[in-house]
Amino acid sequence: MTIPNSVATTISTQMTALGYTAASQATADTGMRLAWEKSTYVIYSGGYCSIYWGYYGCWPTWGYTGSYTTGTTLMVMVDLRTAPPSGGTRPILWVSALYGVLQSSTPEANAPALNQGLVRAFNQSPYLRTSAAP
Repeated sequence: MTIPNSVATTISTQMTALGYTAASQATADTGMRLAWEKSTYVIYSGGYCSIYWGYYGCWPTWGYTGSYTTGTTLMVMVDLRTAPPSGGTRPILWVSALYGVLQSSTPEANAPALNQGLVRAFNQSPYLRTSAAP
């Protein structure tokens, strides 16, 4: 799945507002990565009949089905200045988890909720506000 242009613009705008500058990967001090997990759940309940104080919960043959899609996006900032240890990963400087922002089947339909979550994540991070200065 590709990242919608508006999401890349939101990340770039927020990083610039915090004092970070864009650079090529060869000269950058930090790097941002997005990862996501999206799942669709299907629910089925067969009909049942319950009598509680003389109240019927439903007709015995009724049931219901439904489905919903949800997903989480992780945004990770890694340190590109420090070489990873042999067989290891680069040091992680900051992580933001945005729960429930992926509720549609297309990236473009998810973009408004994802952008809103990204703006909140950047605004709520004291680390990013204090770490941009050289």
